[in-house]
Amino acid sequence: MGPALGPSLSSFAVRALGWRFASWELLIFAGPTYLLLLATVPETSGLTILYYRAKRLAEQRGDPTIKSEAQIKKEHLNFNALLWDALIKPWEINIKDPALLFTTLYFALIYGIYYTFFESFPLVFPVAYDFSPETTALIYLGAVPAGVLAVGLHSIYIKRVLPRLQDRTVGDLENHLVLGMIFSWLIPGGLFLYAWSARPSVHWIAPTLGFAILMFAMYFVTQSIFSYIPMIYPRYAASILAASSFARSVFAFAAILFAKPMFNALGVDGGVSLLAGLTVLCAVGLVFLWKFGKRLRERSRFAVG
Repeated sequence: MGPALGPSLSSFAVRALGWRFASWELLIFAGPTYLLLLATVPETSGLTILYYRAKRLAEQRGDPTIKSEAQIKKEHLNFNALLWDALIKPWEINIKDPALLFTTLYFALIYGIYYTFFESFPLVFPVAYDFSPETTALIYLGAVPAGVLAVGLHSIYIKRVLPRLQDRTVGDLENHLVLGMIFSWLIPGGLFLYAWSARPSVHWIAPTLGFAILMFAMYFVTQSIFSYIPMIYPRYAASILAASSFARSVFAFAAILFAKPMFNALGVDGGVSLLAGLTVLCAVGLVFLWKFGKRLRERSRFAVG
């Protein structure tokens, strides 16, 4: 919901306080949050916890031979090996594992689609409904109820449904994809609703509802993938998620550049429909991954699980 709330808040603040306040606004929100996380969130990495425990024991006993497993492995690694594991290995796994490559591309696509709305909203609401720039920015608030509802349903699912699935099919990590697989079909649904209702003859609530449906479904797809990937690749989880973040950030950046020419050429209805068609293919791919992901994992020499 962060990127959605940004335009809603900044549109009014920038008009009243100038464009520089947009950056100050980020600092006001992010600064205290960062300090709070730094002071209160505990370390959860097992290797890191063991490292500090071994370091403390070595200092207390004066025995430098007391070392954690991570320290022992690190002694036999050089800088090139560390660089390879951090930067190259995630992309190597993506190339060799089609399941992971699919999730990376799917993630990047839906993230990029979201950022195309930064270009489509000014072409729809001011033109079709005579909204001001500030009022147009308020449309992003449709992500708030969608996000709250999604988090609530997801919490119920994790608490009551997921344990039952795990009991029936022990070890099937693809259970984490169930919600994403189901709600992935709402992504093209929300996009098609937005594409073909964004016109003066249809009330503005219809395209807004399409946007909210998209945000609701995106939550479940992203959370499913976030839960699935670390379970398969626990050793490389951090690097793989970083590679996924890089891919979706690059695609989001590209979306800002290609969205307006695409909408000018195809129209908002045609451009958004094109993107919706791609998400239909991705929804089919997610069903395939849920069905055959276990077999793909068993064939991958990287997979653990």
